[in-house]
Amino acid sequence: MNFSDLNIENKLKRSIELAEFKIPTPIQSQSIPISLEGKDVLGTAQTGTGKTIAYCLPLLQEFLLPTLSEPVPLLLASILDLME
Repeated sequence: MNFSDLNIENKLKRSIELAEFKIPTPIQSQSIPISLEGKDVLGTAQTGTGKTIAYCLPLLQEFLLPTLSEPVPLLLASILDLME
C-alpha cells in the first residue's frame, strides 16, 4: 500500500506528497485504513515510526468531511508526545 492508495481527500494526498512520504510504515499501513472506516484503533510502536501521522491523517480526513450525524473526533495526547 502507498499513501496515494488511501481513500482520502486530494488535499491530504497533496500534503503527503509535499512532505515526500511514499510508503506507510507498518503502524500506518495497519491503522490508517481501519481508522478511515470509522473504527477505533489501539496501536503501539517505537518512537519515530509514524504514529502521529497514523492517528492524525484519519482525523484530518474527518475534519475535511464533517457530517452532523457523526461524532466529532477528539484527540488526547500527553504533553511529552506533543513536544517531540
